[in-house]
Amino acid sequence: DRVTWNHDPMDPWHLAFSPGVGPVEVVVDEEVVWSDGAPTRVDAAEVRAMAAEEAARLHRRLEEL
Repeated sequence: DRVTWNHDPMDPWHLAFSPGVGPVEVVVDEEVVWSDGAPTRVDAAEVRAMAAEEAARLHRRLEEL
């Protein structure tokens, strides 16, 4: 597995305490799973839409309590 960061040099200190540090590319088992700030294996917009639907459902249930 390999992670390419947008900050050089990368070490745990910079990862924890430098704002804006994030992965540019993540490769797992020779497959790129994150590229240019977005996942490559799932549709991020679809995941967000499904999460919004479930959040609304949860809040409706909480209001009924």
